[in-house]
Amino acid sequence: MLIEGGCGLQLQKLDSEDDIHARHSRVRVSAQLMANQRNDNAVERVIGRVSLEPSVSSAGWDVKEA
Repeated sequence: MLIEGGCGLQLQKLDSEDDIHARHSRVRVSAQLMANQRNDNAVERVIGRVSLEPSVSSAGWDVKEA
């Protein structure tokens, strides 16, 4: 499981869509995480783990204020 217990992150939404502009078959995946308080370190760990996957070409995150 990517989101470790006790880190305060909850997966709220997971979307995927085909990248029709890519030369090769690609899928863009986006996730919306929620937390009671900001936890940048936990998000960095999740993104770091995702980026280690051989099929992942890029990974990043940003903050959406409520």
